[in-house]
Amino acid sequence: MPEFSGCSEMILKWFWNDFEMILKWFWNDFEMILNGFRTDLKPIWTDFEKLFRRRNAGMQMTDTDRNMLMWDETIFREPEIFELDYLPPYFPHRDEQLDAIRYALKPALRNVRPLNCLLYGPPGTGKTSAAKKVIEDFLPYADHVIMVKVNCQIDSTRFAVVSRIYRAIMGVAPPGSGVSFNRIFEKFIGKLIETDRTLIVVLDDINYLFYEGNANEVMYSLLRAHEQYPGSRIGVMTIVNDPAVIYGFDQRVSSVYLPEEIEFRPYSLREIDDILSDRIRNGFYPGVVSDDVRSCIVRHVAETGDLRSGMDLLKRSGMNAEKRSSRTISEEDVEKAYAASRTVYHDRLLETLSAHEKLILEIVEKEGEITAGDLFDRFSEKADIGYTRYYEILNKMIAAGTVTADFSGKGVKGRTRLIRPGIFGNSASGKTRPSDRKITDFRCGIRRKTDSPADMFRRILPGTGRPADKKESCF
Repeated sequence: MPEFSGCSEMILKWFWNDFEMILKWFWNDFEMILNGFRTDLKPIWTDFEKLFRRRNAGMQMTDTDRNMLMWDETIFREPEIFELDYLPPYFPHRDEQLDAIRYALKPALRNVRPLNCLLYGPPGTGKTSAAKKVIEDFLPYADHVIMVKVNCQIDSTRFAVVSRIYRAIMGVAPPGSGVSFNRIFEKFIGKLIETDRTLIVVLDDINYLFYEGNANEVMYSLLRAHEQYPGSRIGVMTIVNDPAVIYGFDQRVSSVYLPEEIEFRPYSLREIDDILSDRIRNGFYPGVVSDDVRSCIVRHVAETGDLRSGMDLLKRSGMNAEKRSSRTISEEDVEKAYAASRTVYHDRLLETLSAHEKLILEIVEKEGEITAGDLFDRFSEKADIGYTRYYEILNKMIAAGTVTADFSGKGVKGRTRLIRPGIFGNSASGKTRPSDRKITDFRCGIRRKTDSPADMFRRILPGTGRPADKKESCF
């Protein structure tokens, strides 16, 4: 420190101490930032250092070096293509279904009530995407039409469904309390009549309304609105995995709900390969996915038939390749992604289950295979609910694929059901397997392979979801 004399020495010493302390603080912060940069850049610098040493030593670069992905590079050309909500400009292998939906909605262009339609098929076959695609193409030419899509898995009550419609028409959410259902319904119907507009409601996963006992009330309110409010025009498009669900409507609804049935069959192996090849071509850079790797992905998707799992698998496989700084996706990347995606999906599935559903799944996974009657006996030991409610919960889990059911050949007319773990096999033991059952295989737990929707209708009493012969029960 410099030397000072006189009375100002003490004051200068104070200033110098403060300045020295500030410098130390600044240097400590700067050193901490430098250390952080060194840590973050160390892997990148190591990669560059290896390449520079090879070049300076006159060594030839190996295939591994050439295939190394730099820190600022990516193998994804258009990453949003692999998102589950992505809607492609071209919808392959569904021309027949798209034309059928357009035909049902066409009257709305002339300000006439459209035809109701039912889209059904196994999960991941493009039902919701097809509906979105038609709506996207339809709306620019129909200013007088309002389309509202309701996810019934989320909005599973009558008030929630009507609130979603109210918000789309009125532009604001309805009051959360203090206002009756009829008042809210009357409000947006009056707005439709006043503006001379047509409403089309898309009820996605309508089976969830049945589980909560709200399906009949929602459908009755929409389909018969014109009787109480002349001039209103409402069409309903329902999306469901199992078409037998619609025969659970009571007589007052089924008499007016006569939909155009549009089937979405599972994609064939060739169609899956074609769709995934198109996503690979547009979503990744050339050379990232080899033919062998693509075939591996197609095989995994074909096991379940759910195309959404293919999109997730492509995304996760690409991220695994980038994680190891590779310009290409290997089969090992695919297998790791496949295992991870199944685990994540299983965890999400468990989170959505109620306490009673988790208890049933726990018993089924522990036993591996159990009759529906024995399952109820075990279930009733821990849960204080009746057989009817148990029956409803079990059928909901079967429809969702959480558990599966097969006729055992025993009991009255051989119709005792065997309940087994569903989508992921026995997760309690850590062993998982894709379900080889489709949700459309079930009606009251089982749908006969030779059944058409009309066959099922003849076997079921009008207005009920129960078999016509009481002796031919589901249990």
